[in-house]
Amino acid sequence: MKVLWLVPDNYGGGVYSVAEIISSLEFADDISIRLGVFLKFDEKARERPPNLLDFSADLSDKNMYSHFLERLIDEKFDVIVINGIKECDEIVHLISEFSSVIYVIHDRRKRYWKNAIKHENNISRIVCVSENVYNLVSRHIVNPNKLLTIPNALIDFPVEMPSTYNRKEKLVYVGGDDYNKGYFCLLKVAKYLSKMNYQGSLDVVGHVSTKNQNLLIQNCKSYKPCFHGKLPNTSLRVLLRSSSGLLMLSKQEAFGLIVLEAVAEGCPIVNWDISGGPKDILGEGYFLSVKKGDYKAYAQAAMKTMPLNQQALIDLFEKVGKKYSKNNLISSYQNLFRSTRRDKNFSAVDFYRRVPSFKSRAHIFDFIPLFLKQKIREFF
Repeated sequence: MKVLWLVPDNYGGGVYSVAEIISSLEFADDISIRLGVFLKFDEKARERPPNLLDFSADLSDKNMYSHFLERLIDEKFDVIVINGIKECDEIVHLISEFSSVIYVIHDRRKRYWKNAIKHENNISRIVCVSENVYNLVSRHIVNPNKLLTIPNALIDFPVEMPSTYNRKEKLVYVGGDDYNKGYFCLLKVAKYLSKMNYQGSLDVVGHVSTKNQNLLIQNCKSYKPCFHGKLPNTSLRVLLRSSSGLLMLSKQEAFGLIVLEAVAEGCPIVNWDISGGPKDILGEGYFLSVKKGDYKAYAQAAMKTMPLNQQALIDLFEKVGKKYSKNNLISSYQNLFRSTRRDKNFSAVDFYRRVPSFKSRAHIFDFIPLFLKQKIREFF
């Protein structure tokens, strides 16, 4: 069985990372899975994985859909997984004529799931990456049997949780200056930490512009932030392993993979009390949830992570490691691929006449300046 896992591009974010890992897993002998990138693969962003299928879709070409579909047909995939590609929403019904389609929803925002509902009849199965995404989409779908949850649990848990006894006050934030990850919330929390005379360190992971770096530095009067830029996953795990707390400041999450990475390294989590946060992923456990928008209370919670409760972290580590194992994920997707595959009696007669011309559609939010986007999000 030939499976294609198709994502938009290879830039930052969990969509590509998860797809790359899944396509590299050892599935049963009857399943061959390949990673595909819809837009041109950027060699500067990441190392090119073996067996990558690079479609290099030209968004300036009105015949882009025809070229793209022709390549898909030539490859003869039994199952095609579509993950976060808005341009493919217009042709899902056409793809379903020659291959079974699985649609992955990785975000609660409507633009990521509305087209799965629209094309429900042409999609074999719809995969939600978390229970809170499932609960949202299930309220809109006609056939609930098409909907299932497979968590984005793709991390290696060590045999034993790293010790926390020798850790110093060391807070870490992951997400760069992406407003979705809460960098502008970090600016406010950092200010309160200074007022509380925080003397530890603050590590910031992800790209942050010079302007936004200076904004944070100005708010850190009693300590200095350290900007690491983008880090490979192994380096991030080492950083978490030495930290006393992860500052999770996004106000909306589908499935925060960083939550599992923090638990695997014995790093407590401070977060907003939101859907998709540690509470939804971990259940009950050792983490500190704060009412969304209360920056003073958040800073106070961050100060309370020390001293660390070693036994509580171990209990959480053991529970989560069993629930979100890589073997469970492989088994879930193997069963899904096998149950989804259908023999297609495809005929190219009149097929390409029904392929629409491509028209690029920018989202109105794309034209709004970054600082204004943050204000709008905070208002709502």
